[in-house]
Formats: sequence, C-alpha cells, structure tokens
Amino acid sequence: QMAGFAPALLASKTDVVSSIKDGGASSGPARKTQRKLRSLVIGEIAVALLLLSIALQFSRTYRGVLGSAKALAAEDTLTAGVAVKGPAYQSEDARVAFWKRLIEGCASLPGVREEAVASELPLDGGSASTVLIDDEVYNSAKSYPWIAQAFVSPGFFPAIGARLNQGRGFTPADETHRNQVVVINRAMARRYWPGRDPLGRHLRPAQSGQGWSREVVGVIEDVRQNAERPAQPEMYFPFNDAAIPESFLLVRMAAGVPAPVEAIRRELARIDGDLALANVRTLGAVFQSQGRVLAVLTSVLDVLTVAIMGLAALGLYGTLSFHFARRRRDRSEERRV
Repeated sequence: QMAGFAPALLASKTDVVSSIKDGGASSGPARKTQRKLRSLVIGEIAVALLLLSIALQFSRTYRGVLGSAKALAAEDTLTAGVAVKGPAYQSEDARVAFWKRLIEGCASLPGVREEAVASELPLDGGSASTVLIDDEVYNSAKSYPWIAQAFVSPGFFPAIGARLNQGRGFTPADETHRNQVVVINRAMARRYWPGRDPLGRHLRPAQSGQGWSREVVGVIEDVRQNAERPAQPEMYFPFNDAAIPESFLLVRMAAGVPAPVEAIRRELARIDGDLALANVRTLGAVFQSQGRVLAVLTSVLDVLTVAIMGLAALGLYGTLSFHFARRRRDRSEERRV
C-alpha cells in the first residue's frame, strides 16, 4: 500500500510550472522526477496485477469448494461424531456390532433415506497410507504412492450424494469378506490408470507382512479432502475392515424433512448410554466451516487489489499529467524558436 501512495505523493509535490521555468525541456531534476514516477507506477501496476491473479485463484478455489458442496447432499445429510471407546469396545468386532445396531436403528426413523458410518468426512481432512499398485514398478520405499483413505459403510456414497462413475459401490457381502475390495475416486483412476479401465486392477498396503491384494470394484466422483486444493487420489475401504473407534454417523433425510436429532440420541442411548453424539451438523456446515478461511482470504485480497489498483491509477494520472505538461512546454518553446 505504501508503494501505491508514493507515486501520488511524489506527483502532488511536484510544481510543474516552476520546474518548466527553471529547467526547461532539458531539466535534469524534472527528468529524474519523471523517471521515478514512471518506475513507481510500473512497480505498483505489477504488484496490483499479481494480487489480482492471487485473488482470482482464491476465488476460483472457493467457488470450487462451494460447487463441491452443492453437488453433494450437503443440506439434507446430518453428520455427528461418535467415539466408540471403552472396555466393551476393545475389539473391532465389538465396534462393528455397535455400528450395525446404530445404523439399523437410524434406518427405522421416519424420513431417513440413507444412513452410514465413515472414518472421515468430506473436506474435513483425513488420513492416508502407502500402497503398491499392481502394475507399477518402484525403485524404493520412498517412491511408494501416499494416498488418502477412508473406511465407509455401504450407505456412505448414497448418503453424501456422490455419483458412481464406474463399477459398483460396497455391499453387505464386502463387509463380511474383509480385505478384498476397494473403491477409488476419479483422481486416483486418472493418476495410476490413465486411459485404461481401473476396474479389476489391484493394490495392496506397502507395509511388510500384509500380503493381501484388494480389487478395484468401483470409481466414485472426486470429493475434496480439504478446502485448499483440488481432490487428491483417494481409496475407500469397507468400514468393517478397520472399524475406526472415532468415526462419524451420516444420516440423509428426505428433502424438506428435519433431521431427527433427538430420536437419534435416544437410539444411541438405548444401545449404550455412556456414548454421545458430538459436533452435530449438516454436511453443508462442514463445507462452510472448512471453506471459511478461503472466503475471508478471498475478501481481503479483493479489497486490497481494488485499493492498490486505485492507487496505481492515481499515480499513473500524476505521471501522465506531468508528462503532458512538459510536452506542452516543449511545443511552446519550439513555436517560439
């Protein structure tokens, strides 16, 4: 901003008439002043264009985040965290049994269309792991792909309104026969099988001692993992393969039907009175929360860009005024000669 004030300030302090009288067309100080003004204005315009470019990039990113939210069932889907911990839930089987009862209980509530459990929510960060792609060659462990992952139940994709592009989603049979299948997003399909059909391909964990190989059975549309960047390659596993203790309940309601939060709480209390819903909100609120920083940055950059371009215009006006005054003086002297 100070760079923007400089051209205008320098131009305002320049006595054009006195400068012409004292130095004429070849006045050294006048030419130095003009060069300074020109350099400052050029620098100011360059900074303004840079800020404009950054602001436009943030705006596109923010619009992409909002577009992702609108493409999904953002306002109709309720989310809530549930920490399934304690002596009764030390084993994965115990956690799987808990979630099965809670999901079945939610499915019986009026107005509920889809219900699911997931280890991660869209745009809410997430975990990742290294895997080996079946037809890829790796020189060392450092070159293993590091890919975002989530463990979800069969109802997850319908619950968030994500479209299936190829193949199929998960079925109850996939939860029974563990460690056999995986669904990937389009970004992963494009990255590792460009121009090829990813269905029927295989991947396995890079950790030693785990020799199982999962078959790709479906490709889902891209869903962002965070607000700051586009969707990265991601793989989805059946929830029963891990049954993460701290996971999220998702309940999608029919359009216009309010979420039965109290009924869900009662259902949870009936199963286990020591557990509780945490951070209850719609999927749309998740998107807005994660996109708020981008929205603020975009607004600030927009204001700064407009201000700095205005200052650049003011400085350019001062420089041009000075330049044309000198040109008129030069022409006047030529006519006298």
